[in-house]
Amino acid sequence: MRWWQGRRRSLCTSTRLTLVVASLLILCGERVWAFDCNALVESLGDDWRRGNVAAVADALRVKEIDCSSDLRFNRVLGEALLASGRPADALMPLERAVTIASDDKASWRALTQSWLVLGDREAAMAASLAGNGSQGSASEERAGERLHWRFGVEGSRGHDSNATLATSEKSIAVPALDGAIVTLGPASRQRGDSYWGEVVNAEAEVAISPTWVMQIAGADSRRQYDHLHWASSEEQTLSARLEQSNDWGFWSLGVHGTRQWQGKEDVRFGTGATLSWRPGQASSLWPTLALDVTRYRYNGSFRMVEGFIEHSLSLSNSVAIGQKTLGWALQAGHDVATESRADGDRNIIGARIYATGPITNTVEWLTWLDHLDSRYNHVNPAFLVDRHEAIDTWNGEVSWAVNKWLSVRGLVSLSRQHANIPLYDYRRADTSLTLSYAFGG
Repeated sequence: MRWWQGRRRSLCTSTRLTLVVASLLILCGERVWAFDCNALVESLGDDWRRGNVAAVADALRVKEIDCSSDLRFNRVLGEALLASGRPADALMPLERAVTIASDDKASWRALTQSWLVLGDREAAMAASLAGNGSQGSASEERAGERLHWRFGVEGSRGHDSNATLATSEKSIAVPALDGAIVTLGPASRQRGDSYWGEVVNAEAEVAISPTWVMQIAGADSRRQYDHLHWASSEEQTLSARLEQSNDWGFWSLGVHGTRQWQGKEDVRFGTGATLSWRPGQASSLWPTLALDVTRYRYNGSFRMVEGFIEHSLSLSNSVAIGQKTLGWALQAGHDVATESRADGDRNIIGARIYATGPITNTVEWLTWLDHLDSRYNHVNPAFLVDRHEAIDTWNGEVSWAVNKWLSVRGLVSLSRQHANIPLYDYRRADTSLTLSYAFGG
């Protein structure tokens, strides 16, 4: 840019052009070299939706000087810095945003929240009052600024090497039958098949106040196998969550419901509640803490199996390293059931590590490794031992953002479950290619 400015001065001093013509040349030169701030924000849309807010903030800060007069750039930069645990850094771009457009409600909300996280309640109140005082539009326009929504559909084609989640053995010895060899039926043996997958999801977020936000989401997910129709499945989920921010951090209270089908039969229904907390200042020493309690009830021909209540406690955190994000999660839980439910109560301990990052501006990779250990507290009546399982799962994913609405995703998932009862010991490989379309406002 310095070279161009020097060249421009040279042109102005060495020619006999009039002042008007020279001014036009200068203006044209500025337009040619102007940076497209909006295009940069648009290109980071997928990172934002996936929660890679640290990567969004880092990418925008490189062009902060060039885009200091762009409203949307400043607002998104401030929101990304706030969400990634840098509220102090978020103040300057958000102040620029409300200076450029004093009626921009989203910028005022983010500025208010930044001051709250920093512990300055007076400054937060002043920002909140300033934002509310700038309301000059119609009530429906104000409501529209506080509402954000998203709708998406997905279609996938894949192959599952173990659609039945069963052992590869054809027969098993049963101790309760004096060691008799029992031949397993088709549903109890490993069987693979190709499938079509469909997902429809929608979510909405409403800012009730500068410190309160409500989120509602729903989804319908289906997997239809080509030949194993009885193994095909469908799951419907609906959830609502209320979030609140204060000096202590971010709190969330939610309720959720799930309904599952296998084949064409209604199998299971679950309802639960979740309470979570995360610190206002992101730190590897202060993870997100979540408590979930869910009750499951079986339906149809599965009604003979008693339902159960699952309690779980989890800790999770992530850290940005350059353009990459590393994260981890720990989980511990307990299923409350009765002895008549075959194996009875179960204790679970799990862990996850994951990493994600960009390959190019439009291609991103994601990988994660899960381990879940389950121990049952009652003797299995058929195999006369306390059931114990440990499953390890590795997933690798590459996604390509074709544009801001359309994306393509490839996934490979490998699982291995070790069990002291051969009936529950299995391997699984699942690969799929997914086309996604999402839009919102």
